[in-house]
Amino acid sequence: MSKCIKLAGKVGKIPECDIPRIIKHSYFRDQFDKDLIQKICDMFCDIKRVNIYIQSKAFENECDLEEEHMMTKFKQEKIPDNIIAKMSNPSVKNVKIPEANALVPGDVTILAPNPEYTSKPVNVSTIPETDVWYMQDAKYKQPKGIVQLKMLVKDDTGFGIRVFAKLWAMMQKDF
Repeated sequence: MSKCIKLAGKVGKIPECDIPRIIKHSYFRDQFDKDLIQKICDMFCDIKRVNIYIQSKAFENECDLEEEHMMTKFKQEKIPDNIIAKMSNPSVKNVKIPEANALVPGDVTILAPNPEYTSKPVNVSTIPETDVWYMQDAKYKQPKGIVQLKMLVKDDTGFGIRVFAKLWAMMQKDF
């Protein structure tokens, strides 16, 4: 967040060609490295690297060690072999895999700029009561969405309509 605040005041002075390099996080990787990801996953799943932490006031009387600076009581013991065996060969009888989420896209590649959609917003809706406008971001190439709602009422002079409109606006700010 502090990086964003620092850059906000300078963004108007930065040449447009440098913006894509500045927006990247310091740990961002340009290339997908399957071997590196697999190595990290294997390290996370290695039983020799597991630490189990249980925190509770109820265990305080069982703790025989004390942390030097904060004087927090703790106990350190080896994980029993039967627990390691269960972790090495887990039983998946009671695991329920969630249903596939239809809202998660299968393809997230950024499309090449299309002049038809980059110059001005285009109405792409097919429903008569709805206006869905689309405009491709060719400048920053960042995914984004803006949702707006226009409510048309018959009588805008009544007290109830004004209360409804204020209530609707307050609700939209909450979400």
